[in-house]
Amino acid sequence: MGNLAHRVRVLWTTHMVPAGFPPLTIDHSRRRAIERVARSGLLANEGQWTTLIGRCLKSSYLKGDVDGKRWASDFDWILDRAGQILDGRHDDRITHSVSPWPNCEFPGGCEKPANMGGLCFEHYEAKAGV
Repeated sequence: MGNLAHRVRVLWTTHMVPAGFPPLTIDHSRRRAIERVARSGLLANEGQWTTLIGRCLKSSYLKGDVDGKRWASDFDWILDRAGQILDGRHDDRITHSVSPWPNCEFPGGCEKPANMGGLCFEHYEAKAGV
């Protein structure tokens, strides 16, 4: 198990620190925490740690890119929430600030999304005489 703590530090230093996460030192309490989650089966091997780190690197929230503020979660915070992170609770949400549909092509312009024959529902009905 002690070797796992060393491998975790190497993974963290190689991947997380360059992405802006704080550096990691392994002291006695962190070594025990790593051993505890390994015994629980949550992060029992290097592959599971790699998955956790990959999810952290893809999460704007965990990197601290939220509301224009810049911070980064640290190792202890991530370890305490490892189950949530692996479950995807901190993954980026897909939002569309722009509609995925093209705009209505009604002459004179319309900002509504087109869904039928290049027109929004309202203009499609008007053209069809419904």
